[in-house]
Amino acid sequence: VASRGLGDVYKRQTNNNPIENVLIKIGNQTVMTDGNGVFIIQDAPVKEHFGYVTAEKAGFIHASRAVVPSSGTNKVRIMMLPETIAGSTASGTQETIALANGASVALEGDYIKADGTNYTGNVNVIMHHLDPVDENMQDQMPGMLYAANAQNEEVMLQTFGMLAVELRGSGGEDLNIAEGSSAEIRMPLDASLLNDAPATIPLWYFDEVNGYWIEDGQATLVGNEYVGTVSHFSFWNCDIPAEAVNLCVTVLNASDENLSNLNIGITSDTYGTRYGYTNENGEVCGLVPSNETLGINIYSYDLCGQSPIYSGTLGPFITDSNISVTIFDNQDIISETVVGIFNDCNGNPVTSGYVDLRYGCLLYTSPSPRDATLSR
Repeated sequence: VASRGLGDVYKRQTNNNPIENVLIKIGNQTVMTDGNGVFIIQDAPVKEHFGYVTAEKAGFIHASRAVVPSSGTNKVRIMMLPETIAGSTASGTQETIALANGASVALEGDYIKADGTNYTGNVNVIMHHLDPVDENMQDQMPGMLYAANAQNEEVMLQTFGMLAVELRGSGGEDLNIAEGSSAEIRMPLDASLLNDAPATIPLWYFDEVNGYWIEDGQATLVGNEYVGTVSHFSFWNCDIPAEAVNLCVTVLNASDENLSNLNIGITSDTYGTRYGYTNENGEVCGLVPSNETLGINIYSYDLCGQSPIYSGTLGPFITDSNISVTIFDNQDIISETVVGIFNDCNGNPVTSGYVDLRYGCLLYTSPSPRDATLSR
């Protein structure tokens, strides 16, 4: 177990408003988000290549994020999904609950409580479909696209869609499908994905305890929908697996100084683009497909509709790797240092706060009261 700093985590609902008083857990440490939806946990206990953050608040389904930790501050953004009731049914009744886009779940009518006892009564069905063409999907999905396949091997995933289903009893109790029962799920595919969609695809469920996806069954492409059968509910995911390695990228300027708060996009021709932000050490880490040449684009901290300030290719990588990228003189990169003394209302030094610096369309959040350099 390594000790890394995990902080600057934003909890936002789908309208991009911050969410206050979200319970955050990393290992055995907990904290609540503030009025800006921000929390900081210093020296969080995480594994060397895996840090798991969970977020809970009444009125929202359980949310989480998993990261490949770097040695400095790790910034995470989570968009929480509301507990919107898609429909209702009752025990002993077969019922299909559908969303407006056609995503649906067909229930047989047999349910159990969290303690394993049978449930009788009305059932509220909470459901969200996450579409890969939606730019918010990476913020809304749980964990990251890291999984264990049927052979218990590590893989990364290319998703064709996710379906979150939670069942609530009339008293608000958590329910699930009874043992020996099942449900059929349907996930529509955007037209842009159909040409690449395989006829059958593995199904994966999200393990909320350990923070990664587990292969369990498969779905079949029927028209423009993936259709599969599941034996319990959490997030379900239609994905193609690939072998993966951990990649850490450090971004430097021509003077070998670290460039923080830059948005890094790593693109695979097969698995799409993943994004992350460089920390105060100029570093960002994540999973990438092995043995594949990758594209890299580097943007200012907030994209602001701008073109990349750097583009190039990386790899292929067959083992975990650390690389450096140097951005030479560029008029779009401006470093500004703001120095100040941060005291509380009693004149005592602030020891566990953060500073927001806003510059045009840029936002920089420093998780501790120290000199802050803003790169753009």
